[in-house]
Amino acid sequence: MLIKDLGRVEGTVEDLQPVTLKQLIPLDLLDSFIGIYWHVGKGKFIIYKAPLLDAKYAVVEMGQDYDEQSNTDDLQIDYNVFHMDIWYEDVLKKYPEFTGCEFDYFSRGRILY
Repeated sequence: MLIKDLGRVEGTVEDLQPVTLKQLIPLDLLDSFIGIYWHVGKGKFIIYKAPLLDAKYAVVEMGQDYDEQSNTDDLQIDYNVFHMDIWYEDVLKKYPEFTGCEFDYFSRGRILY
């Protein structure tokens, strides 16, 4: 989620926490979640999520240049844990049928909902 026109708030972007942005997030988004997922086939998804303002799993960072249209001056809220870490530390324990599959075997992504 991009936070446009935020500008600099006291300190650096590393000092910002999602709760710091509470006044800037539209009310209809305050109950939203951010997370990561894998599509493991046949309409089945493995999803790890956290509330948008969760200071442990949500992180504020500079926008990433995914394509030529990206504005890297914008801030975004992102999930703070990598797919690889969750796959090996948690998913394989809960879903032993995927043992032998690397974290990037299935389609994966990030989601805000």
